[in-house]
Formats: sequence, C-alpha cells, structure tokens
Amino acid sequence: MKKEKKNKKQNITVEEEKIEEQENITPQESSSPAPKKSFSKGSIITKIITGSLVLGTFAMLCYSVFLLIHDSTSSSVSPDSYITLHGKNVSDSKKVFAEFGTAKQNKAADLALVGTKLFLSEHKITPSLLSTSNTSEIVGEGNSNFYLYNVTQDVSKFTSGQTDISNNIFYLELNHLDTGDYLVYSDASNSTNKKDFNPYSLANGETINYTIYTLPNTSTKERKRITIRNNQNSPYLLINVQTAGSTLPESRYDAVIFNTQYEEKENQTFSYTETIAEDTKNSLEALVNENIDMKLYKVKVVSSLKEASEVNATMAFSVGSTSKDITSLFTINSSMSDFTTNVLTSTSLVSYDANPEIRELVGYLDNAGQYYHDVTGNDISSTTFSRVGKESFLLTDSSTVTSKINTLLAK
Repeated sequence: MKKEKKNKKQNITVEEEKIEEQENITPQESSSPAPKKSFSKGSIITKIITGSLVLGTFAMLCYSVFLLIHDSTSSSVSPDSYITLHGKNVSDSKKVFAEFGTAKQNKAADLALVGTKLFLSEHKITPSLLSTSNTSEIVGEGNSNFYLYNVTQDVSKFTSGQTDISNNIFYLELNHLDTGDYLVYSDASNSTNKKDFNPYSLANGETINYTIYTLPNTSTKERKRITIRNNQNSPYLLINVQTAGSTLPESRYDAVIFNTQYEEKENQTFSYTETIAEDTKNSLEALVNENIDMKLYKVKVVSSLKEASEVNATMAFSVGSTSKDITSLFTINSSMSDFTTNVLTSTSLVSYDANPEIRELVGYLDNAGQYYHDVTGNDISSTTFSRVGKESFLLTDSSTVTSKINTLLAK
C-alpha cells in the first residue's frame, strides 16, 4: 500500500516537471511564426461593396417597416381628434388657425380624390357642374379658383397650388407640392391679413382621413405621403405633405394594369368577356416587366376590372379593344391632346364616363358601382368605393402602349 502511494507521488512530480518545462519554452521554440495574411486590393473592394449592399438592404428593410408602422399608427389615431399642424400640439395649432377667417367653414359640400388630383366644390360635383359658367357654384360668389395656403412657409397663391377653372382644370394637383401643411381657400383678395383668408372645411363636419402617395420623382426617386383630414372638432380641412422615401408600403402601388373586358358596340352597348385568357394576361405582364422601370415604379398586373378596383393604386391602365386612347372627363386637360373622352348620352348616368374601365376606377366622383345600362358582368358594388379613386386610362393594344404608360407615370 505504501509502495503504491510512493509511485503515485513520483508520477505527480514527473507531470509537474513536464508542465514547468513547457512553460519555459519561448515562442520561437514552441512553433514557427504564423504567416502574415495578405489582402489584394480587389478583395478589399469586394468586401467594402458587399458590406455596403448589406447595409443598404438593411436600411431599406428598416424603412419599409417604418412605413408599415406609420400607416398602422396613423389609422389608430381617432379620426375625430383635433387635427394638428405637423410638429405642433393642439394648443399651438389652435393659435395658428385662429389667425384665419371662418366664413367658409362647413361650406365645402363635396370632395373627391382621383389619383393625386383633389376636387372640391360648394355644391355636389357632377359632370354638368364642371363648367366655367358654374364657377360661382363651385368656388363661391365673386371667386375664380381654389387656392392652397402653405401654412408652413406662410405663402398664399403659388402657381402649383391652384385650380385653373377658366381652362377647365377643376382640381388641385397635389403631386408636386413641397412638404408642409396646407389649407384650401377660394378668396380673390390679395390681402396680407390672414383674417381675409377663409379656408374651407367640409359641410356638417364630415370626418375624412385619407392618405395617398405621389408618384416617384424620376430624378430623386423620392415620393411624398399626403394626408387629407377633416372633422367636426377641427376648424379646417388640412392637407399635410411629408417625404416618404423611395419605397411604398406593401399594399400600395403606383399603377394597376389589366386587359380590357368590355368592348363597346353600337349605341353605347358593351359586350363582356368574363375571363381573360391566361396567355393574354401573361403577354401583358411580360410586356410591362420588359418596358417599365420596375425599380422606379411599383406596378401590379391583374386579371380583371373587379380585381383592379380592389388594388390601392394612384393610376390605372386598361389595355385592349379600343380604337382610341380614352381618359376620364374629370381629369382630361389641354395637355392631353392624344386622349379623348367617351361619355354616356342616355340613361340615368348621362354625361358620366361610358367605359367601365374608366368609370369604375375613377370611383365615387364618376358614380361608380351604380351599374350600367344593358351591361352584364358589372358586379362591383357601390359600397366598394370611398372618395378616393384612380386616375384611369383605356389604351389601345399597340406596340407603343408601354411608352404611353411610361409617359403618364413620369408626368
């Protein structure tokens, strides 16, 4: 037993000596020097580019998440809460609003959005109302146009912020506005006293809270987010414009494109194709993907008018059986010399757009969803529509169709 203990002790001593010897070995003795890592100029550049792409992708992901959160949080705010100016609280907003006149509060009887075009009127907007002879009914006695007042910069009557009723432009184009808060007024006065400016609010304090996105700037690729609000607890209709980056939220599109289902026959009757052939849709989709800048524009190709009506898009393009390019009577202007309108000449919808592909997508303003005389297959319910519609075009199916779409998107 004692012998075993002695052997164990000797073994421990030997191990300790070995460990001590190893600790005393110098680095040169223990191993050969590690080779130095060398990086070529090309590999360094590659790593920098890869890192930049990763960071860029991450930034885009974060911005997309921000837009989704913004849309959801905006909708969670009570639509009847007091409408504040951007960056100001209720108290500060009230002080600014108190500087303006109140004569036009509750005077706007009707409002509609078609793409980025805002229509407003002191009477119900109909095709027959939109005439220079009815100017006083639209903008009020003694006035000639609607104007935007830039509250943020304290600027009134600027060129891009007014209608041009004498030239049959009855809408305010919001696509090119600078960031800031805007009020709508129709006063002809050139006064510098804000009390002489009387901004509008909707009749009966109607509650609206609409958010739209502009088309991207072709140079900067940037869009703007526009919010239009009105309620009975706030003195005026307020338009707010903010930058929104180059990425749209998931459910938003610049344009929806589809094949025409209705073909006009004699006496403004239409035949209806219920189902578009798969190869026809695929052909259109391929044409769009090849000829439209999908990095700049967010476009969705769908199979039917009904599906197109459900897409949240600024513009709509229907391609098919028409011998001429058509747009809505509400949005056509003198610069659109290559387009015409096609309106109904009979039935209770006389003077409204005749082609379903136009009328159903313009929406509320065009009496959409009210069904057509002698048209089968029109099953789009009127309850589908809010006051927000799409600027809509019916284009001939030709080799230049995508060129026309690109021109209209870049307006």
